[in-house]
Amino acid sequence: MRNRIHFLSFAALVLAGCGRCGSPVAANAPDVNASLPDGATPPALDAATPPLASGLPKLALPPALAEHISTSKPQAGLITKARAFASKLTVKDSVGLAFMWLKASGAPLTISDLVMGKKIDRFRSLDTFSVQIVGPGGVAQTRKVRAQPGVGAYEEVFAADTSFVIEVRPEGIQFHRGFPAWSWEGGPADLFSKAGEYTLRVSGSLVFSDGTPKVSFETANTHLTIEPSTATRLPMADVKSRASAAAAKFLPLAAPLSPSDVVVEDRAGNLVVWFSVHAESSSMGHNNADLIEVVMSPSGDVLHAERRSYFMCIAVGTAVATPTGSTPIERLHPGDAVWAFDPIEKRRQLTHVRATTRAFAAATISLGSLQITKSHPVFDGQQFVPAADLSANALLLGPDLSPYRLERAPVEVAQAADVIDLSVDWPHNYFAGGVLVHNKIAVSEAGRHMQRDRWESIGFRPSKLP
Repeated sequence: MRNRIHFLSFAALVLAGCGRCGSPVAANAPDVNASLPDGATPPALDAATPPLASGLPKLALPPALAEHISTSKPQAGLITKARAFASKLTVKDSVGLAFMWLKASGAPLTISDLVMGKKIDRFRSLDTFSVQIVGPGGVAQTRKVRAQPGVGAYEEVFAADTSFVIEVRPEGIQFHRGFPAWSWEGGPADLFSKAGEYTLRVSGSLVFSDGTPKVSFETANTHLTIEPSTATRLPMADVKSRASAAAAKFLPLAAPLSPSDVVVEDRAGNLVVWFSVHAESSSMGHNNADLIEVVMSPSGDVLHAERRSYFMCIAVGTAVATPTGSTPIERLHPGDAVWAFDPIEKRRQLTHVRATTRAFAAATISLGSLQITKSHPVFDGQQFVPAADLSANALLLGPDLSPYRLERAPVEVAQAADVIDLSVDWPHNYFAGGVLVHNKIAVSEAGRHMQRDRWESIGFRPSKLP
């Protein structure tokens, strides 16, 4: 069965994990927790790995991730969407939120919009954030962060998928783990210590470092239910700890696995935790990283766990179309401009490199002048398909938007190659080796499209069921 992704729906998402996904390798509690006796060696992690306990069926795709989203009224030509990672929390938890911006019509931003392609300074933007919280009994409070001008700058090209991910805590606002925290003016605050219903909204400004005027925003209300910490609803820290123990069954690592910054609620009210394993710890070669997903009940039971693998992309030496001409992919750096195809406007546009990663691939395939890993998505004139699924005479899309006919079917290149994983901003595609390719996708062996949620740092399962 060919794994195909419809072009318009595919390109509207922020995807991650170029390549393919492995099959699920664990199943329902209590078997996941009891599947290996003390001292037993976990099985090798490859795509053919069977369930950890024999006789367990492979699970269907767990419930889709919940979308606790609020949408603001238009402000300065933009609307702000806010998403709570979980709507039900305990009095011991912080509140995880993500924000993103769209046109006032609700359509994704395009290159013609004022903020697109400008350099946003995330840290100076965070200096402006404040939260308004209304708790049980209508008790309201507003907390503003203390600016940190000495922290320096964190600049990034503003794109259609630019988002902020924060945690609101009694001490202040925490940006991504490993980054500074912004404390509240006036010191720690009593925010969510009482059980009950809450609303929360965030206001601030998008601050740019290239002279672009700042853009003020305010989210609509996010609704939260805060409950006491009990045996039936554990604090998120305890959920992560139990998920870590389950994830440790998959890889015999000396160091404990580090869970994702956020825990995300699914539509059934379960809690999803992710663990990333760097390529050097993976058993599947030097050109991949593993991702372990654990689904927990609010009481801390393991409901589902699986591992997937993600592979690097395009061979060193492949030419990428840029406004200054063709450039070898290994010479591109974050911030460089490359040509892309806007699926909404149906035209060529400039986008910018977000990140590059160099790795090693044992085998690739050749499509004319394009040397690429087998599962990397290539646009066949209608949709993105894995490169290996293309056939002779397929009509691909060239940098000048003219059709390019593939003269022969893909040819396997047995020789090992250095490869580059190139991540770009919206619309997350670029022209390499003379044809349009996408920068990221992961497809499971069952044909499920394990696409990264459009919201930064939230999951690798679809937010909507197929």
